[in-house]
Amino acid sequence: MTGLLNRRAFFGDIERRLQVLRRRKRKAALFYVDLDNFKQVNDVHGHKLGDEALIALSQILQKEIRIGDLVSRLGGHEFAMWLEETDETAAVQKAESLFKVAKALTEFSGSPELPLGISVGIAVTEPDSQEPIKGLIARADGAMYMIKHGGKGSYAIAEPAATVTGV
Repeated sequence: MTGLLNRRAFFGDIERRLQVLRRRKRKAALFYVDLDNFKQVNDVHGHKLGDEALIALSQILQKEIRIGDLVSRLGGHEFAMWLEETDETAAVQKAESLFKVAKALTEFSGSPELPLGISVGIAVTEPDSQEPIKGLIARADGAMYMIKHGGKGSYAIAEPAATVTGV
């Protein structure tokens, strides 16, 4: 429906990319993006408009990436972005840009009290870390759920993974 990579293709690709980035001593950022108040869209307006909201978010995410970056619909109303050679500063700038353009999603809202928006969790890779892909995913997912449970409509950057020193 969205034309984006599925979960399996996305994570298979970023696992390979992560190995290359580590050899090059570069960073990348994994964004977990979840729609806030999506259930109300389907409940009030029906699944057709819910599908349109999912497509609108996929288009927003695709416009926010550069050549070489990736976007995926992980399932339901959860999406992910992989941003190559992106450090914490660039990740914050991208998150702020993403929130500005994502304001357009409010047109799909189920009610003014429960506007459709996004919550974003971000995990940045550390070149010297041997963190497995599952750890990176868990950090991004945990940061996103921290936002979801803390009021929604914002972003958080996960604490860095432990780095390997003296190797």
